[in-house]
Amino acid sequence: MRFDALVSGPRDGDLVLLLHGFPQTASCWRPALLTLGAAGYRAVAPNQRGYSADAMPAGVAAYSVDELSADVMAMAQTLGRRRFHLVGHDWGGTVAWSVAARHPEAVRGRPADAAGEPVEVVEDPLSRGVHLGSGGGEQHAARGAVQQLGADRAFQL
Repeated sequence: MRFDALVSGPRDGDLVLLLHGFPQTASCWRPALLTLGAAGYRAVAPNQRGYSADAMPAGVAAYSVDELSADVMAMAQTLGRRRFHLVGHDWGGTVAWSVAARHPEAVRGRPADAAGEPVEVVEDPLSRGVHLGSGGGEQHAARGAVQQLGADRAFQL
């Protein structure tokens, strides 16, 4: 499969994969992409399985969390990375947590699970992460991702 993606930042920056929710696309991450890229991260927001024209397999079983998690690992491998930061909004948050649980050696810190208003922002975000609770949308997700990675100096929505 081939996934469309939006990309920002230097090729040698720490990789941050930004996973959209339903029914959003990678474009919901544009503000975060720009901010993370400017902060030196290699930020990549793919259109996930079912959203990219060349990644639309038939059948419901092809869209399981197992399959979507495998996609994330394949993306990181294709980008030449063994370790990466992971941020997800809505359904993308579920996929992010699944990847972190199955491949803890690959995910730097805790994934930012962004589904709404911040519930907890910790002092050392790269080692412990940010958890966002219920209630908002992708704007909160993007802001949480940027705050988690310490790149919030220029973030605006």
